[in-house]
Amino acid sequence: MALTKLTASFVREVTEQVPPVRDRAFFDVALPRFALRVKPPRQPGSSWAAWYFVRYTAPGGIERRLKVGDPRTMSLDAARHAAKVQLAMVDSGRDPVREKNEARTAWSIEQACEAYLVSPEFAAKTSKTQICDRSILRNHILHHLAKGKLASIDVPMVRRLIRAVEADTRRNARKRRLGGPGAARKVVRVLSAVCTWTVGEGHLNRNPIVGNLRLTGDGSRDTVITEAAQYAELLATMERLVNAGTLRPQSRTFVIVAAATGMRRGELQTLTWGQIDLAERRLTLTTSKGFRLARSGPKTENVSLPPIAAAALAQICPDDPASDDRVFVPQRGEVVEINRDWVKIRAAAGLPKDLTLHGLRHSVGTAGIMAGLTTAEVQKLLRHRNISTTAKYVHLADRARLQDRAVAHLFNEDVPPVEAPRLSARRSAS
Repeated sequence: MALTKLTASFVREVTEQVPPVRDRAFFDVALPRFALRVKPPRQPGSSWAAWYFVRYTAPGGIERRLKVGDPRTMSLDAARHAAKVQLAMVDSGRDPVREKNEARTAWSIEQACEAYLVSPEFAAKTSKTQICDRSILRNHILHHLAKGKLASIDVPMVRRLIRAVEADTRRNARKRRLGGPGAARKVVRVLSAVCTWTVGEGHLNRNPIVGNLRLTGDGSRDTVITEAAQYAELLATMERLVNAGTLRPQSRTFVIVAAATGMRRGELQTLTWGQIDLAERRLTLTTSKGFRLARSGPKTENVSLPPIAAAALAQICPDDPASDDRVFVPQRGEVVEINRDWVKIRAAAGLPKDLTLHGLRHSVGTAGIMAGLTTAEVQKLLRHRNISTTAKYVHLADRARLQDRAVAHLFNEDVPPVEAPRLSARRSAS
């Protein structure tokens, strides 16, 4: 070890011109703890190793050495600046060597996702959720971020990921587009779930998404229909499509039950004949969203079947179905797919283009409020866990009444009674 004033000419001499005969370290008198180290060549006439480094005492009294650059590719001024940055971290109580080692062994996003998929927390999710989350991880998160470090996730990175997924035009085996705004929202939710899990496992200090990036709803899914003429056209259209052989009777029944009861798509996809009592016009759900969210209380939910729904189910009921037989049998895959059929039905019936299948559930709630049901009654009808969710339908109905009365005034029509408003394809809150 030697004390000297490091200069550019001195560095060139000891690193390029005169081979060292032994391992030496030259500490800079201008910047304490900053040094240049050279090692003799392994063979005569060959090049030799040299590097800039800083030496410091870490918390706990441990002596550390940290390389800051190669004199053959880094100027002396640049090396001094880099050394000052590292020494400033040391003076603030940090340990750059330890942080560098931790960063080297830290999980990548790919490692975090792989560990999450085999975790007990992921195994506790429903099979359908597992399938969806695996698809999102594979098609989007790992596709764009696999090689990145888990600790590097921040809001700008997530925003770039959102834009990439929204613009993604790839299609899956069923010719459905993988990207889009709805897919981007689901990607953020799954990535946030992975981050939350890694925080609990000690691989991340905090979830950078929660509190810094607002997660909005999955698409609109809020256009509703409440006019009897629109429902009549929906039924007539499905009857024509079934008679023409372009729509499966099962798909017609699926839509009828959804429109008449407000049941969720997933509840219908997993429905079995053992859950249905056609004589009592009632079905019992054992995998509904409501009871999964509830921490206590009954683990089943009953749904009344209006006559039109019971009749539609009776038409497709086998002579002697087993209790665990699915009501809606998929042509392929694990659950019946209804999206394509719904798009076909919606277009043929002349319904709003942004009316989703889930919009039929919102339609039931909105129609209930407009028909005079109390909020508590609509909550029971739709099996909402929180009445605040149901209260959103009240605001929709109030808005509809105001609009109808305003339009009637503009066109010099009689103001319709408040108790009997009309609504066609309006927005409702999810």
